[in-house]
Amino acid sequence: MKYFPNNWQAIKDADPAYFPTLPFEQFIEWKENYQLPSSVYCLIREMNPKSKKVTEHTFTSERAARQKFLKLMDQGQEFLVCHHGAIEQLYPES
Repeated sequence: MKYFPNNWQAIKDADPAYFPTLPFEQFIEWKENYQLPSSVYCLIREMNPKSKKVTEHTFTSERAARQKFLKLMDQGQEFLVCHHGAIEQLYPES
């Protein structure tokens, strides 16, 4: 796994002009209308029930996404699928 350093200090020290304010209504509109790039087929976020760690996987092909989906279903994992049509959260049967 590649390590990416946390550069929080660089962001903290940056000129506030780089971060323009955004009205709440505009932020909500942006959030509700967010779209995946056309190069991305879907995102799958899985949550480890013991550690509560969330892992995100990005897929560019339906085949790879389907394989991951089936693997997570077989393992009984809780996960979220975000594709161009909807966002769906899936839970194992109790």
